[in-house]
Amino acid sequence: MSAQMKTTMQSALGTALLLLAAMTATSGSAAAQVAGADAPAAHQARLTGQWTESVDKDRPGITHYIQKLTFTPDGRFEQINNVICNLDDCPVFKIGVNTGTYRTEGRTIHLDGNLSDLHGTVRSSNTIVLDKHVLHRTAADASE
Repeated sequence: MSAQMKTTMQSALGTALLLLAAMTATSGSAAAQVAGADAPAAHQARLTGQWTESVDKDRPGITHYIQKLTFTPDGRFEQINNVICNLDDCPVFKIGVNTGTYRTEGRTIHLDGNLSDLHGTVRSSNTIVLDKHVLHRTAADASE
């Protein structure tokens, strides 16, 4: 094998190795970008289902609470509030259904609704806190 042919083969081999390294680095970077892009969606998927706020029904006074909060996999929510009044003369309350979209950023959750916006944190897979309301996954969803 001549020296010139050996140099050409080494050069071609070096180029092939550089190309392979570049392709590996690119696909690794792309995989990291894809994994990072999927992280919020994965977090949203963990929120999917029904949540409720535990409340002391015998507590004196008026208690506003979130009776049912449902998250869907497509980033939407439905919130039904309720009121318990333990007074002799209770005012009339208008209960509305707050619907809209939600998004997560790390452990932070934002609900953009038609009646109100809520902000909070995801404490665990079964507990979230929204504007001082502590909600737990319902028993049916917790068992899944």
